[in-house]
Amino acid sequence: MRETPTGPSGPAPYSRTAAWVALAMALPALLLAGPGRTVTTIYLNDLLIFLDGAHRVMSGQVPSRDYHTPIGALADLLPAAGLLVTGHLGSAMPAGFALLILALTPATAHVLASRLRPSLAIPVALHLSIVLAAPMNLGDAPTHLSFAMFYNRIGWAALALLLVMYLPPLRAGRLAADGLSAGLLACVMVYTKISYGAVALAFLIFMLADRRQRDWAAMALALALLVTLAAEAAWSLPSAYLADIAMAAQASGTVQGGAAELVRSAARNLTDYVAFLLAAALALAAAWNTRDFLFWGFCGVTGLLILNQNFQQAGIVTLAAGVAVAAELAARRQPPREGPSAGTWPGGLYVLLLVLVVPQFVGRAAGLGYHAAQAVAAPADVIGLPNLGRIALVDAEGPAASHYGYSLAYARTIGDGAALLRSRDAEPGHVVVLDYVNPFSSGLGIPPSRGDSSWNFLGRNFSRSRYVPPAEYLGAARFVMVPRKSLNPPTTRALMAIHGDYLARHFERAAESGFWTLYERRRRPAGEAGQGMAPLPP
Repeated sequence: MRETPTGPSGPAPYSRTAAWVALAMALPALLLAGPGRTVTTIYLNDLLIFLDGAHRVMSGQVPSRDYHTPIGALADLLPAAGLLVTGHLGSAMPAGFALLILALTPATAHVLASRLRPSLAIPVALHLSIVLAAPMNLGDAPTHLSFAMFYNRIGWAALALLLVMYLPPLRAGRLAADGLSAGLLACVMVYTKISYGAVALAFLIFMLADRRQRDWAAMALALALLVTLAAEAAWSLPSAYLADIAMAAQASGTVQGGAAELVRSAARNLTDYVAFLLAAALALAAAWNTRDFLFWGFCGVTGLLILNQNFQQAGIVTLAAGVAVAAELAARRQPPREGPSAGTWPGGLYVLLLVLVVPQFVGRAAGLGYHAAQAVAAPADVIGLPNLGRIALVDAEGPAASHYGYSLAYARTIGDGAALLRSRDAEPGHVVVLDYVNPFSSGLGIPPSRGDSSWNFLGRNFSRSRYVPPAEYLGAARFVMVPRKSLNPPTTRALMAIHGDYLARHFERAAESGFWTLYERRRRPAGEAGQGMAPLPP
């Protein structure tokens, strides 16, 4: 396929555009990881979930096989890689994210340079890099720094990049790079969060119907299959992962709020949808194509469905990908012209792309800069556990906001619980926490238990009818910590209702503090030697 000219001397070389894209990816990654500390202003408890996962992975455990989580293995492998490189949990998340961005850079550079002219490729690269690097949820204020639910940012960026591959390449001859890039993106999504993975696989199947591009789509699907088979053979990972996903789906349902919530989500993102629909309409009016129509429908509908599954109000990144595709198609379909106007293309579509990406870029760039500044200046070690000393909890909104006070109060309960554990054993290990998250194994650097969950949320990953059996959940535990002031009281009450009988028969109340009750495993279950039941908290 001949490349469409973009000016008197033709298009910018592939390598030059790829280099600019790589630079756009690398700089935010370095800004994120450079200070070597983690800053959070909200959702401290969610950050601890993934640090616990990193500690488990570095202890030799495999996600979903050795402990339960409906989030893909990469969500824990990423901070584990950061921990391996930096040697400290307090810098694991920024370092892990930087490593991920650098690992995705070759695929990002290839996809954008091979399919978009530089005037489109570079803005899209900047947008995707800041989606990944800024430690804040899409749609949040720049002061709401958190690595909570970071897997959604990975899914959005990878899916948007894959959708750009709907465009035929500007120049043929890079089939292997196309297949490897698409396969990598699909695997990242499948093993980060299954909702993105399902959409990615559906898109690859859709691309099989395009005779010009079916070869790389088939290669990508084959690569995803080979990775899945290898992971199953080595770690029983896909089957265990699907079992955890099935339990979470049965506990939480598949569409939050139903059709009414979908309408509300679309209304909250009305400006973005107007820009997206206008761009698609302009492109279709210039040259109707049924496949293009289906593609833009896919971008709009799947983006809304994914958004509705997230704890997220705004930021449907698939819409920007759809507008970038529309702008590139419009430019390619312009008849060739001579003279000063040669290579011009519809500026209106470019403006619509900027409408979608500039507000997100500005807000997220401010958030990334704020994280870097606070990582250098803010005091750390608010939690007081040996392995969590490089985490800075920052009050970004003043005393009127509840986020900081809530997180600070929770941090103090963690220190109290650690002291309680140490009072029982010089080197405690195999601790299970009947609360939202277990901060003790990772924070104290002690051996993790097996068979439990890395996090608990009633109605999200378990319910009173769908749960991990008590004998599996507590079977490897030596200590069980029950909060007296829970992060999520309904969750702790449900966990006690599910596991209380097993806890009473196999554990005894060993100690208590202002915030925790500590149970230690009996040498014999209650009843085998005339022992009575241990009293349990309500």
